[in-house]
Amino acid sequence: EEICNEDACPEPAKVFNYASIGAGAQILAASEGTKEKESVLIDDDDRYLMTPCQTKSSDSKTPPVWWFVVQLSEDIVVESIVLSHYELYSSSVNEFMVLGSATYPTDEWQLLGTFSAQPKRGEDTFHVNEMWARYLKIRVLSHHGDEFYCTLTSIKVFGSTALDGLQKEFSNLNQDLENLLVTTSSSESIDSSSSDEVEELEEDE
Repeated sequence: EEICNEDACPEPAKVFNYASIGAGAQILAASEGTKEKESVLIDDDDRYLMTPCQTKSSDSKTPPVWWFVVQLSEDIVVESIVLSHYELYSSSVNEFMVLGSATYPTDEWQLLGTFSAQPKRGEDTFHVNEMWARYLKIRVLSHHGDEFYCTLTSIKVFGSTALDGLQKEFSNLNQDLENLLVTTSSSESIDSSSSDEVEELEEDE
């Protein structure tokens, strides 16, 4: 194990949750019967969103689903989401869809992916098709268990802002420049050595 002092060890990378109520995220809408919906934005394992697992649908051809819409704290390139479930006496998320949009309300949600959560207590991480979004809609298509109520403890959303993108691009440019300088320096050293060798041969003649 590496041992170092404060000066020698770099700080660990900070991962920001853009679906935190403390950062300004909100639940804008949810399916009928959903209770305590803001709980999924709070980092507290004892609080949870609760909703009937079988919700009514206006379209008889559409299977019953439950859903909610999250407004993230700011516009980001969404990269991954984490769902957590800790409640014992309830059903949990199984198959679900993640939809994204830069505006809300909207009828043009973009699909970031369809996933299946594990039937377990704890966190489950899902890497989505990356896209710019400020609003996410989670549509739960099926559930684990046979309890009447489904619960979800929290949702966390991770990604990068425009500033993060610029900083990464700037860092890559700096790295490319450093590599170019090293290559140029190496080339000049080789040319200098070759020139010295030629001068020595001429002197010998």
